[in-house]
Amino acid sequence: MKPAVKFLLMLADDILIIVFLIVFLCYFEVDTWVGILLVVIIAIIAIFTTYIFLPQLKKPVTGIERMIGMTGETIETLKPYGAVKIKGEIWNAESINGEIKKGEKIVVEEVDGLKLLVEKLGDN
Repeated sequence: MKPAVKFLLMLADDILIIVFLIVFLCYFEVDTWVGILLVVIIAIIAIFTTYIFLPQLKKPVTGIERMIGMTGETIETLKPYGAVKIKGEIWNAESINGEIKKGEKIVVEEVDGLKLLVEKLGDN
């Protein structure tokens, strides 16, 4: 499901309450300050809900999901096992497509425990 659709579904109750309040305020005679107060309270609830749920729709920035697609460099020849450096960290790696020489650029294709499965950058 697309993030925008998920977000609208999470805010569906707030949207329904706002529509109900607008109909209520138009149908019944209510003091202006009461109407303004109700609209402000609902707006605050909608904004608060947005700041709670919106980060859950973003792509993860840590963990295994984040490693896939990152690029780095080999610090030793991968035949097919060796070590790579990604963002200053050294990882155990396995080459998917055979040997990769020391100093070549790589991209992470998969993560298997603490071992990265990598390809030479440009081979995909």
